[in-house]
Amino acid sequence: MQLESRSLVKKFGSRIVVDHISVRVKKGEIVGLLGPNGAGKTTTLQAMLGVVPAQGGTLILNGEDITAEGFNERISHFAVMPQEYNRFEFTVRDNLLLGLPEGTVDDAQIWDALRAVEEESVIRKLPQGLDTQLGAEWGGVGLSGGEWQRLALARMLLRPAPVRVLDEPTSNVDSQSEEVIYSTLSQDSHEHATVLVSHRAWTLQKVDRIYVFRGGRIIETGTYRDLIKPGTYFAELFDYQLNAGE
Repeated sequence: MQLESRSLVKKFGSRIVVDHISVRVKKGEIVGLLGPNGAGKTTTLQAMLGVVPAQGGTLILNGEDITAEGFNERISHFAVMPQEYNRFEFTVRDNLLLGLPEGTVDDAQIWDALRAVEEESVIRKLPQGLDTQLGAEWGGVGLSGGEWQRLALARMLLRPAPVRVLDEPTSNVDSQSEEVIYSTLSQDSHEHATVLVSHRAWTLQKVDRIYVFRGGRIIETGTYRDLIKPGTYFAELFDYQLNAGE
C-alpha cells in the first residue's frame, strides 16, 4: 500500500499557497511534514483529504488515481486526528465508535485501543466504564485535556482506513501525553501509512522521512539524521526552536 501526492497546487484567489508538492508514504512508514506556521503543511494536508480543492496535481493510492473521487469516498481512505480535535460529550463507547458502522468494533477492540494510548485505567475507574456519560454540560464526567486527546487518538486507532493523518497531535498536551502519542504511533504503524504534521522539529526524530516546508514549497527531504546536519534549513529551525524554548 502506498500513498503519493504529486505536484499539488493550491491557490487562494490569485495567490499560490502551495506549489509543486510531492509526498510519498508507504505502508508501515511514518512521514513528517514540518515547517513553521503558515508554511503550507496543513493546506497540503487538507488538499490531500479533499477538504479544500486543489487546482492541479494527482493523488495516488495503491497505484490508483483517486484525485477525482468525491469527498465522502476519498475521506474513507483516511483516519484523521486534527489539531483541533472534538470533545464529543457522549458516552465513552459512543465517542470512540462515532461514524463507524454498527457492529464492526467490539468491546475487546475498544479496550485494546484505550490500552494502547494508556487510557484504559482512566476509563475503567469511571462509574459505568465505557457507558459513562462524558461532559459536565450533560451531567457527565469531565476529563483532562490530555485524557480527551488520548481518547481522540484511540478513536483514530479504531478506524480501518489504510492511511492515518495527524495534524499537530501534541500541540495541546503535556510532555507525558506527547510521549504516549508518539510511542503509540510508532508501535501501531505497521499496517498503515502515516502522515504526521508538526511545526516542532524535535518531535520527528523517529519518523522514516521528513518533508520540510517553507513558503508553500518543500525545500528539503530526508531523515532526521540527514537533515540535522549544519547548513540545512531544518537544522536552523531546530536551533531556533531550542533557543526560543518552543
